[in-house]
Amino acid sequence: MVDYDALQKRVGQIKHSLQRLERYADLDLADFLKNQDIQDIVEYNIFTTINLITDIANHIAVDEGLGDISTLSDGFRLLWQAGVFSQEEYETYRAMVGFRNIIAHEYMDLDKRLVFGILKNQLGDIRHFIHRICDLYLGR
Repeated sequence: MVDYDALQKRVGQIKHSLQRLERYADLDLADFLKNQDIQDIVEYNIFTTINLITDIANHIAVDEGLGDISTLSDGFRLLWQAGVFSQEEYETYRAMVGFRNIIAHEYMDLDKRLVFGILKNQLGDIRHFIHRICDLYLGR
């Protein structure tokens, strides 16, 4: 059975991180590239958000008995196979895990333009994840 309190807490943190990210979504690339503090805030909140959605997917997959988790993206795969996500959604979330790994392990060489592109174009994927999880597992 899915731990609703744990899900709600993680969803709340995702929403908080999204609010922090949305503060900077209207910046243009030049302003983003000029301000390292903003870059750090954006990178941290993207990293945190991806960790949280990964954690949620993995916990749901395990709690629902969908299979074993051996990699960070396994929960997304198992939820796709269970019909929770489409293949396209699964591939999007799997790519997010790949980007999370780049932030975690290659932060010295992180392409700030890529970070900016995610800020401008990918926040909707995270919102979609939250809506789907809330609808299916939190009853809203």
